Amino acid sequence: MVLARSGKGRSLLRQQAHNTPAPPCPLAGRACEATRTPLSGPGWGMGRSIDPSCSPQEAHITRELTLICQECSRPISDDVGYLWAHTAKMNAVQRTERAWQERHADADGSLSFDLAGLLENPDLEKVSWQAHHRDRDPAREASHYRIAADKLRTRADLLEWTAHPMEKAWLRSTDWRDVLREARSGGKRLAATAL
Repeated sequence: MVLARSGKGRSLLRQQAHNTPAPPCPLAGRACEATRTPLSGPGWGMGRSIDPSCSPQEAHITRELTLICQECSRPISDDVGYLWAHTAKMNAVQRTERAWQERHADADGSLSFDLAGLLENPDLEKVSWQAHHRDRDPAREASHYRIAADKLRTRADLLEWTAHPMEKAWLRSTDWRDVLREARSGGKRLAATAL
């Protein structure tokens, strides 16, 4: 048994060295070991055992997530839509939060406030991530942070994309946590298959 990394090192895969015949790889027309096998131990889910000679397209990756257009309620195919958040709205929320913090910052930079200051704290609504077909996006010409539908096929893809905005200060001003929750059982933006 060998541990190997696939693609750009994003997934840990278990390569098996047994003689069980693998199903033929329909994309390559040759045999590969693209079978789902459970990884053992606490915290492990289903893994994929693949022949390193197979490309990622040949690994029989099953779609787990499908974006749902919030305008027409239809699934968004890979090349015609995206998940997005309005950049100008995120910046406005951040400016309001910073202004409040500056009014209540002590000389050492720590925040202190009395009950009146706490009540003054703006209860800002989170900027909503939205899913739309490109031609149904109500703010198509506005500045967005977009993630193409073909980049969000699996929960692992969503986890990978979570790492990108985590480095951005504006992520806290969005409802990204709700997007992650929808990956479990679906919601207004995502249809999810069972785990």
